[in-house]
Amino acid sequence: MKTLKKHVWILTLVLLATVSGCKKKTENGNVEVKLTDDPFPVSFVASAHINITKIEVKNAETDDYVTVFEGNADYNVAALNNGVTASVSLQSVPAGVYDEVRVTLGGASIELTDGRHFNANINGSIQENAEIEPALRVEGDNNASLLIDVDLAETFEFDTNLSGNDIITNVMQIVGLSNFDFNFRAADLNQSGTVEGTVTDDNGTVYGNATVKLEGIADLDGDGAPDDIITIANAQGEFEFLGVPSGTYTLTVEAEDGTELTASTQVNVTPGNIETVNQFRIN
Repeated sequence: MKTLKKHVWILTLVLLATVSGCKKKTENGNVEVKLTDDPFPVSFVASAHINITKIEVKNAETDDYVTVFEGNADYNVAALNNGVTASVSLQSVPAGVYDEVRVTLGGASIELTDGRHFNANINGSIQENAEIEPALRVEGDNNASLLIDVDLAETFEFDTNLSGNDIITNVMQIVGLSNFDFNFRAADLNQSGTVEGTVTDDNGTVYGNATVKLEGIADLDGDGAPDDIITIANAQGEFEFLGVPSGTYTLTVEAEDGTELTASTQVNVTPGNIETVNQFRIN
């Protein structure tokens, strides 16, 4: 009788372990996908649209891709900057760490402030991959948030009869789109930090509509070189960067009048924290 009870107890432990293991494998968590834009400092773009048909994330352990969005969604990424995001989807996926995202586009177009409209030559659809840095961590007891940050300047490239910064002031000389290469970075918003502030120099002058750059970010797009994150301050000089990986960065500014400034101190970013920078010195 004692031997039988012992065997039953062992069998029970094995079954509990098996059930527990299965539960762990099938446990799901929610992923919210958010879209934002890394803009470029030109005033002649009225809108820049991308049509997203599918978004997948790659499990770091299995290398399997899991779909977090599939459909037909159009976004004006030119309107999504300086901390503004659009929610693309909220999807339940298996718990785990996801280190890469794959985005499929069905179309893209750009409209200038003078009314001209250009369609990107995609030929059906295109797929682009990017590392998720920091990696997306999905757990059953909380919602993960994946940020896709589009680099507008690298995505839409123009033919022009002008050179240098003249393109910024003379829209009529633009010939059309010369190239379309969907360029973006991705980050786990819960595992990264935020940098915000107001561009103000030592004299109290506020620089509205200035180009603000976080320099020295790790290689985010896989091209082997350090990357920068760019945003455009609003008319009041306010700016915000989302999904910034942990690290120490230099924050620089180019004002509309060409004045160059640098943050008085370096920016130390840690997960979940908001770093506020308001003081800049003129170079």
